[in-house]
Amino acid sequence: EAAAKAAPDGYTLVVSTTGALAMNVSVYKKVPFDPIKDYVPISNYAESAFILAAHPSVPAKNIKELLALAKAKPEQLTYASFGVGSSAHLGMELLSMLGGVKMVHVPYKGSVPMVTDLVAGHVMLSLDSMQSIMPVIRDRRVKPIGIAAAKRSPAAPDIPTMAESGLAGFEVGSWYGLLAPAGTPRDIITRLHAEVVKAVGSAEVRERFQGFGSEPVGSSPDEFAAQIKNDIAKWAKVAKEVLSTIELRHLKLYPRTIANAFPELWTGFESWLVEETAHLLDYCMFTGSVADPAHQATHLYLGSDNRMLSRAELLASLESGAQ
Repeated sequence: EAAAKAAPDGYTLVVSTTGALAMNVSVYKKVPFDPIKDYVPISNYAESAFILAAHPSVPAKNIKELLALAKAKPEQLTYASFGVGSSAHLGMELLSMLGGVKMVHVPYKGSVPMVTDLVAGHVMLSLDSMQSIMPVIRDRRVKPIGIAAAKRSPAAPDIPTMAESGLAGFEVGSWYGLLAPAGTPRDIITRLHAEVVKAVGSAEVRERFQGFGSEPVGSSPDEFAAQIKNDIAKWAKVAKEVLSTIELRHLKLYPRTIANAFPELWTGFESWLVEETAHLLDYCMFTGSVADPAHQATHLYLGSDNRMLSRAELLASLESGAQ
């Protein structure tokens, strides 16, 4: 936001990622900038592909076997993400759409607790950056299913791409780009781009990037602009699907997060909440932190048709072991 409002003189630049520029515009109700109109792309200087990893107990060695397992056990496989509406969340929803499967989303407050629970076996799958997930893969505490990229990574050459294993079109990761405020003169953009290309072409920078699991790129301003537009369109489709099909069963919801991330869902729930407060209190549990009221959570239990369960229906479902 600060960069979008800065003077277009080449002295204020912004470094951004796929999530901030290409995903958030579809996930959040309001963002304080326009990713197309407010910036001039300079270069995508590096990219990092995500890896789908599984707990060793999951009986699947590749994406083909995993999809077969998910189809045989609909809504029984769990996957973790580092937050509702995050790149890991939308990435796994894209996987579900391409593979024609349904899995249960378990959101965490960041990558570290997510990976910790994956290693412990509390969740079965996770899609995360190479930097975050490779250490536990190397230690054989989790196993790789595949890398969500067009080609194998030099940092993990033994991990096959999803296309190699039978799922074409599943590419998820993060690019890291440099942009300037809209209106920045073309000669300044050209000069900055030349410096980026020079930097990512050096052996030292390439080695450092690859050590983090990233690949240097150095795309042109026009190439980067086209990539941003394409990614916005790609993730808008996934976000729309998530908004229309998200299930709230046994999911801890943080009101402020949900209100921002899923405005359509929140609007309907807010109206229902006003009308049915007394009924809601009959079978919802409220927990919270006195130090941080924003973390107050509401536990809701909905049926497969997204209809609120009554107390009797909830108890019957729990007793029968139903999801």
